[in-house]
Amino acid sequence: MKQFLTALFLALGVPLFISCSPISSALQAEAGKAPPFTEILKAPGQYTGTTVIWGGVIVEISNRQDGTYLIVINADLDSGQRPGEKDLSKGRFIAFHKEFLDPSVYKEGREITVAGKITGSEELPIGEMRYRYPVVTVEEIHLWEEPKAYYDPYFYDPWYFWPYPYWRYPYTYPYPYPYYPRHYR
Repeated sequence: MKQFLTALFLALGVPLFISCSPISSALQAEAGKAPPFTEILKAPGQYTGTTVIWGGVIVEISNRQDGTYLIVINADLDSGQRPGEKDLSKGRFIAFHKEFLDPSVYKEGREITVAGKITGSEELPIGEMRYRYPVVTVEEIHLWEEPKAYYDPYFYDPWYFWPYPYWRYPYTYPYPYPYYPRHYR
């Protein structure tokens, strides 16, 4: 019985501890030694050749002769390597991919996670100021699915069918809030 419980625990428990990251374990091991994004942002030239795993939201895509350049708003990654809240960003970076990436797929607003080596920096304008972007040459890239709208078919609002003289919630009734029936005017 003891062997059965041990085997059951291993069969059910071990998959819970395995990482579900889209980035290979070899690159994760290399990137584990990398300094934080804010430190690299201060002096990207000092960290040339360092392997990093960064993610965020695409701001701009540019296809050139040598490959595709993605300007990305950095976001902290969660345990599954998915970008978190972009409003808490500490800066931007450029992800350079040597192959063609379709701009209709890798479009503005999509979340990505990239793994690669820092190859320097590039200075480009944002509005009227110049901004120095660290450049990451991509070895692996993962485009996350767009979030789908959620509709709960079992949601019930008890006030929706309440008699007319009473006010209703403004999001459940198509008329201006508050609405009174015609015979009360």
